[in-house]
Amino acid sequence: MGKRKLSVDSTRTITTYVYLNSAAEWALEQAEGTKEGRIYNCMSSIILSAFCIEAYLNHIGSELLSYWDDEVKKDISVSNKLKIICHHLNLAPDLSRRPFQSFKHIIKFRNLMAHGTIVNISDQSIQTVRDGERVKYPKTWWEEHSTLSFAKRWLADTESIITTIHEAAGKGNLPFALLEISSYHSTVK
Repeated sequence: MGKRKLSVDSTRTITTYVYLNSAAEWALEQAEGTKEGRIYNCMSSIILSAFCIEAYLNHIGSELLSYWDDEVKKDISVSNKLKIICHHLNLAPDLSRRPFQSFKHIIKFRNLMAHGTIVNISDQSIQTVRDGERVKYPKTWWEEHSTLSFAKRWLADTESIITTIHEAAGKGNLPFALLEISSYHSTVK
């Protein structure tokens, strides 16, 4: 088969938060599928959920607010992005209840991973251990939360927060359908 050179002009619209959501779902499926490496897949799902919600806030912020340019969005914390957008939409989320209650935990997890340091923890306890069982060592906050139940809850809450904001912004109730309608346009010359 011969090769030929083509001049291709193309345009694509990439909806990053949708890809991040899909990646978080994929990592969660991997975590559910096997115990081996589960903590890493749970960590990945939670981190990707945090990236997804921030990417969505940047997406909707730039659609709703004329001042939401690259410099502004880089200078605002994720929590403040949520506050600004909710204020603009007259949305008053109950931060003491799910799904918005999970927001601070998802972002805390993300920040602990992004700005990770060596942590020394200690504990003294008497443990009864059966043959073949391991001793239980103390865990950091992020290790305690790198579980299937937290990864599932926080992904579901991420999706719910995004859907709530999307609806309040008058964009409908299918924010993750944008992957299917991403535009592709090419001209081969």
